[in-house]
Amino acid sequence: VVQRHRSHDVLTPERCAPPPGSSPPRVMSSSVRVEALTPARYRENYDIEHAFLGSKKFCCVLPWSCCGGFEEWRSQKEKMAPEHKLLYAVAVDEATDKVLGFVYCCGHGMKCDLHQPKPGELYVEELAVSADARGKGVGTKLLQWAEAQAVARGDTVMSLAVLRGNRAQGLYQRFGFEEQPHQDGCDECCECCFVTVCFGRPYGCCHAGWGSAFMTKSLLEKPAVVVVNAKGPVVEAMERSTEDVIVESGQVVRPRGLMRQAS
Repeated sequence: VVQRHRSHDVLTPERCAPPPGSSPPRVMSSSVRVEALTPARYRENYDIEHAFLGSKKFCCVLPWSCCGGFEEWRSQKEKMAPEHKLLYAVAVDEATDKVLGFVYCCGHGMKCDLHQPKPGELYVEELAVSADARGKGVGTKLLQWAEAQAVARGDTVMSLAVLRGNRAQGLYQRFGFEEQPHQDGCDECCECCFVTVCFGRPYGCCHAGWGSAFMTKSLLEKPAVVVVNAKGPVVEAMERSTEDVIVESGQVVRPRGLMRQAS
């Protein structure tokens, strides 16, 4: 018996399947669409970002929303490189035509304050959903849009940074992102202090549950796995790619070209 297990295709339900033991993703509203950010949506986008930043306090006192205003924000968006601006999008409720959330991404060579993406990497700079639209699948819809852009660009990995304690980390895990370990303890300590100063408690301080997490998701298709029943008859001869894997009687074989497996 030959059982073939090939990785899921991009943006199929299997691709977003949660890891064993985790809760399933929430069902999305079918009336939500994601579209590229345009000047017509600037004001609504700004209002959601402003509310999001208002909950983060610099030196535990000053909310980030006190920096600048809408005109300054709009001016910054207008000065962005065209190829970078194409990676900014908003989620819109089709029934009300209201913006429910946004996602900002950047790729290699684009200006990004928090992270410099490597070749083949798409970094999710920011993702936020309005308070009254949370828990309805809007964040998943935005991540699916971001993944589609990464695949279209030929990127092989997505990445993002999230504050520990932010419930969105659960969404990222369900979507397939995995937390990457810190390089060393000193690096993690410095990061926690930086997060404390920039975003306030309880995100910072030297505690394993605080600070921030860097997460990545591979977009590379996993190789096929063929499991052969050692007691069965001769199985089919098949043309296989060099990256496919055959598991037979506990042995892993990487065949090249036409391969015949027999019991």
